[in-house]
Amino acid sequence: MALKKCCIIALVAIMVMVLSVGSSTAVADPLSSGPPESSSGLHTGWMTELGGDNITYNRTYEYYIPTGYTGSEEVPLLFSFHGLGSNGIDQIDLTKFDVLAEQEGFIAVFPNATVLDPEDYPEAELPPLPGAEIQWNLGAGSLQYYAGIDDVGFVADMVDWFGDNYNIDASRIYSTGMSDGALFSYLLAFNLTDTFAGIAPVCGPMPWGFGNPTTTPITVILMHGTADQILYYNGYGGMGGNVTYSVDETIAYWCGVDNTTTGPVETVWGPTISDGTVVHRYVYSGGTNGTEVILYKVQGGGHTWPGGPLYSPFVGAVTTHIDGSALIWKHLPPLKYYLTIRSTSGGSVTIPGERTFFYEPSSNSTQVSLTAVPDSNCRFVNWTWTLNEGSIGNATAATTTITITPEQDYEITANFIAQYDLTIDSTDGGDVTIPGEGTYTYDTGTVVNLVATPASGYSFWEWTGSGTVANTYIATTTITMNGDYSIRANFASTAPSGDGCFIATAAYGTSTAKQLDVLREFRDDVLLKSTVGSRLVDLYYQVSPPIADFISEHSVVRTLVRELLIDPIVWLVEATGDIWQNLG
Repeated sequence: MALKKCCIIALVAIMVMVLSVGSSTAVADPLSSGPPESSSGLHTGWMTELGGDNITYNRTYEYYIPTGYTGSEEVPLLFSFHGLGSNGIDQIDLTKFDVLAEQEGFIAVFPNATVLDPEDYPEAELPPLPGAEIQWNLGAGSLQYYAGIDDVGFVADMVDWFGDNYNIDASRIYSTGMSDGALFSYLLAFNLTDTFAGIAPVCGPMPWGFGNPTTTPITVILMHGTADQILYYNGYGGMGGNVTYSVDETIAYWCGVDNTTTGPVETVWGPTISDGTVVHRYVYSGGTNGTEVILYKVQGGGHTWPGGPLYSPFVGAVTTHIDGSALIWKHLPPLKYYLTIRSTSGGSVTIPGERTFFYEPSSNSTQVSLTAVPDSNCRFVNWTWTLNEGSIGNATAATTTITITPEQDYEITANFIAQYDLTIDSTDGGDVTIPGEGTYTYDTGTVVNLVATPASGYSFWEWTGSGTVANTYIATTTITMNGDYSIRANFASTAPSGDGCFIATAAYGTSTAKQLDVLREFRDDVLLKSTVGSRLVDLYYQVSPPIADFISEHSVVRTLVRELLIDPIVWLVEATGDIWQNLG
């Protein structure tokens, strides 16, 4: 969805503030309509509708026919209405109801609202930004209201058109929508009574003034984020008071309409390390004709479709704990149960695949085969579950089964972990005894113990290579695997070097040894040419041998002497070379 359109969707809050619901709209037949498509896939339909002042409008809609549709059996019909500034194609991208329609065998319809010119209706109260000219006619304030756009009639005509041209189950017609489309779903429920078996508004509490005491009980599924800054969870204050009920008031209203007798029954998802939102589902059941009222309260969720894409950086968080479209389909009557299969990064579930599988209530258990396949340089860890444990044959086997108990929902995840190679070798003078020398494979995050053992006459010097060794100057240490690493244990001879010169001993076998010539030059050209300097050199050679013997046996001390004493002295002598070299 283009960023421009996404930002325009955010204007729905401003628009709702100026909406006041007018009288119910009369429903008229279309003047003309396009032919039905018999092939499966996505199609564009159209019909000509009459608006105010006898102006005709060409109304369009996208619709998806599943591959398995033959017309021999009745199929459900689901409408999904886009938000302000959006369109039917964007709604498909947001909800993926076309994918679910293919899987479950229903026809999905994605209507387009009208696009009007603000200059034609100067009395309309619109934000000074592009896109507000695209919305559903919810009442006074919008261009559609002043243009006399009959959106309710448009939907009624689509219902009739699909009923005339396809084998539709009239008891399974549903409406869902996002934001402005969510508000429109309530309007349809009140004006097309006995048409819809259920509605599923997402990011839209019920507007004031829509209530109709004679409304037929229907199943209502409301999904809303508590951090929604466009249509507030607690209702929206506007001109003349609140323009929308709060989410809790909306739920209470529909529980009264449906006369629910049981609930709420709560289910919780989250949080996780990667997703801080928490989803609370509250199910109120036992309503008239088996109707239910279901609230998905997304703690920390924004103005977003649960499980959908983050279509704009300005609309808040998307929860990844649930698939909003799949759960809407679950609750739309008749009630269905499901098995959702996911995987972490590092692999995939190839049998039966990764998606939500629905099944009708049954008295028999069902066994489902599972096969998880890791990617290259990864391995399968185990199966875990987030909703009902179920009966997995072997939770640590990549190929196993799960037994589905009747009237239960299941959500399972195949977990994978990345693996990395650690290559180890050593210089002459010793070996790496733990874990050994060669190439070893470890799971990411594994802490590997390292032990370097010097041969007789040698001492451990340091670890070099890639990766971060906990202590490079200790023979017994560790390395944590977060990538492919290659390390080497370096050893050095313990024989004193330089006739008992501890400086030469400390530098032996390192790059510092190559820099000792400058110290020898300083000794010969400066120190030995003065009485005081000569005495200092004599004193050094008297005390140096025992120090050299000591540090040759203690690699840590040897390293400290080199790095804290010798290296700074070498640097200082080199830095002042232009001065002392010209003294003579």
